[in-house]
Amino acid sequence: MTLLARLVFVLAFLWGGLTVAESRISPQDFAVGFPLQLPAGYGAYTLDLNEEVYRAVVSPQLADLRVFDDAGAVQPHVLDLPSPAQNLGEVELPLFTLYCSRPGSSLPEEVQVETGPTGTVVRVTGQQTDRRQREVWGYLLDLGGLEGQPKQLYFNWTPPEEGFVSRIVIEGSNDLASWRPLQTAVLADLNTEGQRISRNSVELPANLPRYLRFAWPLDGSGVELQKAVILVAKEGAPAPLRWLEPEPQEAAELSWTYDAGGPFPVRRLQIVLPQAGNLARVRLESRASVEYGWHPRYQGLLYNLQIDGKPLRNEEVTLVSSDRYWRLVVEEAWGQIAAAPRLRLGWQPHRLRFSASGKPPYLLAAGSIRVLGVDVDLESGFRNLIDALPESAFGKASLGPPITLAGEAALVKPVPKRPLPWRSWLLWGVLILGVLVVAGMVRSLLGEMKTGG
Repeated sequence: MTLLARLVFVLAFLWGGLTVAESRISPQDFAVGFPLQLPAGYGAYTLDLNEEVYRAVVSPQLADLRVFDDAGAVQPHVLDLPSPAQNLGEVELPLFTLYCSRPGSSLPEEVQVETGPTGTVVRVTGQQTDRRQREVWGYLLDLGGLEGQPKQLYFNWTPPEEGFVSRIVIEGSNDLASWRPLQTAVLADLNTEGQRISRNSVELPANLPRYLRFAWPLDGSGVELQKAVILVAKEGAPAPLRWLEPEPQEAAELSWTYDAGGPFPVRRLQIVLPQAGNLARVRLESRASVEYGWHPRYQGLLYNLQIDGKPLRNEEVTLVSSDRYWRLVVEEAWGQIAAAPRLRLGWQPHRLRFSASGKPPYLLAAGSIRVLGVDVDLESGFRNLIDALPESAFGKASLGPPITLAGEAALVKPVPKRPLPWRSWLLWGVLILGVLVVAGMVRSLLGEMKTGG
């Protein structure tokens, strides 16, 4: 066992000696268990929770999770949730104009690109010298020198007199000679039914090449591009989101509820109207339990349109919530909404870190109405100690198929024993005794009357 593993063992021993309440908990206090598969040679492990774990727990705070060894001893653990917000920065990129190879051509002319000492583009020149005879094809962007991961590309244009919807194709290259398509998106700026719809961003894929180019003006719309701004993540991006789509249940006219099935840490969501041509202003609410009231989460315009054969849908919404229940209310609609909108929830899993100082194999138990959270001070102390360990000290754990422990019995509140009704029994005893005394007195009096007669 390595020095780091021994340290984790000692920390777990001290933690276990202080938690008397934890020693009273057993796997049979939980509904289900997940066997843990651990690589050898580590004293601590990390685990990303999966969808089955969230559906098994009862507590919105995941307080009913425990790690047990083969002897049924609780192992210390902490839960971490990656920050939903990234350190994002905006960078305005120079626009290098590209001209058509000939009037009406769908391809730009061959150009000579002049770069600086670091490879940054400083000037782009074409074959034609008279700019008055040249027709703009589009623009070239140089991503060199950006610090971080490009996430989105935003366009600012002069507001058009008439609305437009156009498709844009972003191409990429590392050598300015061989180009390949990277992303296709729809840009829009229009008014419909008195509502303004604007789409001016393109999601960028990972591992971008250095140079980007795109055709402009779009589909002959005549919209003048003012600038291009790229959104850059300054730090490492969190793990990709996982998506789930709960089934809708109609609650009232133009109102639906959705049960996610567990306290999933939602970071983004998308509401999709069911039919093309739909436009609606909606309100989205959520709550952790059916016993709580609804809390507002989003209010805005949804659309599912076809403009000149081009699909146009509302973008995803960024938010932070671990609520299980959701409700969508249509406040105003243009066009008939004949079916329930789809609700897609993008969630990010917790990371469980735990020590393995007991006897293998180990088990993650979940789902209990009786088990409370770990003592805050003890959890904080263990977190401070385990945070001091380098990433190399942690092995990567994985979950096996779930097994039934106590099943539904762990999810039902125990019926409290009713106290014996001593007071009622005593009162009835006194009454019965009084009746017997009175009956005895009457009998004695009747006997005396017969003797006297």
